[in-house]
Amino acid sequence: MNRQELMTISKYSYKEAFLQGQMEQAGSNLYSIMEKMEKNTKYLRNQNIAMKVVMTIYVSLLIFSPISAFLNARASFGLASYQWRLFSSGLVMNLFFLMQFFYILMFGLFFASGMLSGEAFRFLSTLPIPKKDLRKISYMTFLRGIDAPAIALCLVFPFAAAIITQDIFITLICLIVSILNTIFTFSILIIIGTKMQKILAPSNTRSRKADVIRILWLIGYFIATITSAVGFQIIYENIEPFYYTEGLTLITTTIWNQILPWISFPLSGGYLIMELFIGPTHFSLLTLVASIVGVIIFGILDYILTRKALNILDTIVYGKDGAFEEESYITTVEDIQITIVSPKQAYIRRDMKLVPRDIQVIIMNIMPILFPLFGVIIGAGVVRPGDPDAIFAILGLSLFYSIFGSMMAAIGMMMVESTGTTIIQSLPIVERDQAKAKLQWICVVLLASFVIPAISMIVSPNMRDLLKYMVILWPLSFLFGIANIEYSAVIFGKLKYKYVLTEKPNIRYKTLKTATIFILNAIFAIGLILASIVTIMHFVYWQFALIFIGGEIILLFLLLLGFNKLFPKKNF
Repeated sequence: MNRQELMTISKYSYKEAFLQGQMEQAGSNLYSIMEKMEKNTKYLRNQNIAMKVVMTIYVSLLIFSPISAFLNARASFGLASYQWRLFSSGLVMNLFFLMQFFYILMFGLFFASGMLSGEAFRFLSTLPIPKKDLRKISYMTFLRGIDAPAIALCLVFPFAAAIITQDIFITLICLIVSILNTIFTFSILIIIGTKMQKILAPSNTRSRKADVIRILWLIGYFIATITSAVGFQIIYENIEPFYYTEGLTLITTTIWNQILPWISFPLSGGYLIMELFIGPTHFSLLTLVASIVGVIIFGILDYILTRKALNILDTIVYGKDGAFEEESYITTVEDIQITIVSPKQAYIRRDMKLVPRDIQVIIMNIMPILFPLFGVIIGAGVVRPGDPDAIFAILGLSLFYSIFGSMMAAIGMMMVESTGTTIIQSLPIVERDQAKAKLQWICVVLLASFVIPAISMIVSPNMRDLLKYMVILWPLSFLFGIANIEYSAVIFGKLKYKYVLTEKPNIRYKTLKTATIFILNAIFAIGLILASIVTIMHFVYWQFALIFIGGEIILLFLLLLGFNKLFPKKNF
């Protein structure tokens, strides 16, 4: 087959891979996405374009980091030593490469895991296509998924460098480093995507170890995402003073400039570029040799990783090592154990089995734990002792995130009811016990969302004054978790004679009703933030505590009345 024919075939395998990735992300919304694809034949195409556009925009917007390195390295002439100019601008330049790497992993992992499942090539293996052509099709399929981001990774930085430096040699070096970073990024994407696919594979649901690994993987994924985003924001705010304030002695800076360039990724390329830009004559020969050798080692590392990535693609295409084989289990009578538990415990156990199978539900349970950390992490770096305005800002931000976290936890557990239908139908539905099981689960999630930020507040001296107020306000997140369960039952689960937690198949104005829940939470969150700030400003701490504890007790009483009304006890 000629190249044009192979490219045409790869278009279909790419669509299959992208569809597989979308289905793995869909979770309990799988049937909703399938319905959208039936109604709109261009739905999958639009999602594909949107993913590529978002990836390209994100990696392109980071270009201000190397631009800053070039401009400030030039502007700091005479204001800082040559060694410090290389050290500061080199780190900022390498931050650009590191952030590009993180963003490609964040947005590309799900596509990579979908492609690396092998489903996209299953139908090709039934056709009379030579193996060498199958290999080329697999490469072309992957290239179709990364074409726009890869072009941005390779060309945006050299183009900016050409405009600023107006030096052909430096521009060429920037192009070489960009190509090396692009090859490294996408090779790692294939390698990690293979691991992720094994963890997130829908068929891999019987292993408890797989469930734990799947959850820990997603927790690590979101922590890395949040850390990179928040860390980049903090660095951006302090990046300009970094160029002009020498925080190390000249000898120490010189030693670091001779050590760091040996680290191939992400340091050697940025150091080499900035050393050539500032002027290699201002530095020792060892510094220049370290940068050049580091880039050469990076090229060798790219070659090794590329070979490994291509071998993975070959394994997937040729179906080696059981790539297309699914594990099968034979269940015998001895494997079946019957344990008698209360109805509420039965629902909790069922949820524990279903949650690890659904990526979206896992995310909805992880984010409430991580959300409250946003305000604390951002504030810990900027809050000064005795600054009441900053304390108010962090208090309001943490409270806002905790309330929306409780909403996500409630919605996530309601999503469980739209999956595992056969399991649900096999149980005697008792709505009250069902709701109690949801609340118990939500309370555990929200307790973790309080403990983790509290530990960070205790460790940071600037945040300890804030903790005593958060201890009083945090029960509101539990109360809002109860409220959101009741909202959802009223809006989505109203039947003729009762309220249920299972969403009805046909709901009128579903988007408007979902928006109503968000708006209600936003209104209450803003109201509580303003009320807490005003109370702190006009009352001493014990009065603040009495006011809010009293309000929480009244709100709890009202929610319990509403709970008993929605889910009354049944007399059997």
